[in-house]
Amino acid sequence: MNAAGTLAQVQDFGALETATLVDIAITGLRFLAAFVVVVMIGRLVLVPLVNRAFDRRELDEHVRNPLLMLTRFGILFVAVAAAFGFAGFENFLVSLAGIAAAGALAVGLAMQNVISNFVAGIFIYADKPFRIGDWIEWDGGDYAGVVEDISLRVTRVRTFDNELLTVPNSALTGG
Repeated sequence: MNAAGTLAQVQDFGALETATLVDIAITGLRFLAAFVVVVMIGRLVLVPLVNRAFDRRELDEHVRNPLLMLTRFGILFVAVAAAFGFAGFENFLVSLAGIAAAGALAVGLAMQNVISNFVAGIFIYADKPFRIGDWIEWDGGDYAGVVEDISLRVTRVRTFDNELLTVPNSALTGG
């Protein structure tokens, strides 16, 4: 091979490297633009709508905060998925969905009790079988007291012996 041929190969390699860097930069900008647009729309449109819905339902502050956090997390998840799709990484999205599904299954199995208490807490908020200040009994009347606090996972009950019990919500909705 002569010097002119080698020089041409080096120039072609330099052009290829520049084109690849430009493609990477464009893909990165597309990803970033899509991510920012979805996050901004979510924060400027969806979060106020969710807040307005919470106002109509007259949800307490300790219920709002976890639900708003879940809303914001959902916005970020959708933003990442949309950004990968817009940047042209559809195969990555399929892999990401598979990993997310496997992770959700593992977390769900590991957190069965926590999730059952959380769901029971949602039922307590929705059905309102008791409120703060109510006297309640559970476990067939073995335990009784006055409700001091209700959260999504546990309810705090003050017994007549002045003990503060933290009772899982699933124990209260099941009994």
